[in-house]
Amino acid sequence: ASPKNASYYYDPYFNNCATKLIEISNEILVEKITFSDDYIQENETLRSLMLKEIPWNTWGSFGINLLLGNKLDKTATAEEYLYLPDYVFLAFKNGEISTNSETKNLVKEEITILDFDDNKPKVSFWNPFLIFSIITLIVIFITYKDVKKQKRTKFLDFFIFLITGFVGLLIGYLWLISNHTTAVNNFNILWCFAPNLFIGFVLLKNQHQKWIKKYLQFLILMLVLIPILWFFEVQTFPISAIPIFILLLIRYFYLQKKLLTFKK
Repeated sequence: ASPKNASYYYDPYFNNCATKLIEISNEILVEKITFSDDYIQENETLRSLMLKEIPWNTWGSFGINLLLGNKLDKTATAEEYLYLPDYVFLAFKNGEISTNSETKNLVKEEITILDFDDNKPKVSFWNPFLIFSIITLIVIFITYKDVKKQKRTKFLDFFIFLITGFVGLLIGYLWLISNHTTAVNNFNILWCFAPNLFIGFVLLKNQHQKWIKKYLQFLILMLVLIPILWFFEVQTFPISAIPIFILLLIRYFYLQKKLLTFKK
């Protein structure tokens, strides 16, 4: 209750309202308490544990998986499970306490105050995968028309590069400047690339130098790396962003093949 204890530096995975219960109990009871860890499952990560609570095809899940890095993809220790209240409950329920050379169950009695079914998270009709799929189909159609007319829809490219560049700038800020411990090593920069913010304005011009083709080839290479890193479990990417990966790959490939030969 003292002012110095009135607040703490919050971390959603390592120092939150669930982990505090374990921390305070250990501080008070020192070595007398043993928490159970029989809730551990094979090869679970902080991210996979989170996705059990938040469906993958929601805007919240997309945002979290977009902005947080591969620190969430390491196999979770028993202690790291405890950012979720369900596992704190199990740790206490099956824990033990030693008093006067006698070991007892940590929980003397369990009382259910409210008994009801949990509300299952619902996926909105206008979910990320659907929205991104529609956008991808529109971009593919525009690209097809551009090929037929031998022209380029410059404002489409401007918005694609502007948005990916801005998000890349946000990822870079969270990674390099902010104090969010789980935002580091975020390989979503492979498709949300901050320099795109500048390139978007360059692509508004009618004439381009040859270096822009090399830049586009570099962007394609980075997109190719995404499924490789995903397969080898270096980082899990947002599943709902797969249509965007396809969109970018098609548009980048088209641009690097045709950019220097446009009539307009």
